[in-house]
Amino acid sequence: MRKRRRRLIKSNAYTRGQIHLFLEAERVYGFNDLLDWVKYGVDDRLVADELRRVRDVEMPRAVSRPATNLLASRATPSPAPNRLVLRGISWTRDRPVAIINDRTLGGDEQGLVHVGKTNVSIRCLVIRQDAVRIQVVGSGEEQELRLRRASP
Repeated sequence: MRKRRRRLIKSNAYTRGQIHLFLEAERVYGFNDLLDWVKYGVDDRLVADELRRVRDVEMPRAVSRPATNLLASRATPSPAPNRLVLRGISWTRDRPVAIINDRTLGGDEQGLVHVGKTNVSIRCLVIRQDAVRIQVVGSGEEQELRLRRASP
């Protein structure tokens, strides 16, 4: 099917022979050079005897504008909680993930989580729509973390 479509494109008179030149230019000079020529080339078409002109491009100059609406701030990261906190759950049927403190983990995935001023290695055992079951690696301790209900 793919070869058939390619053959149809190559035989289409609409391309006026340019498709063959494009394919040859890509083979010789590479896709990126060809793409630059399409976007910024000085010529309006490729010529068989002058394919090297595919490298004749005029790249636009970057427009320099003063940054007038940028806010400068020194955001300090919020400190990690002193305990494991389930911050959220992204639920898809194929791959649910849980956000615990500052870390996103999928089912049966293990990782380091910031707790206070240290890191704790945990494994996410089960993810449900409102809670997760985790295991603290090393101690084997299991915990269930639940989402906090929103205040009415």
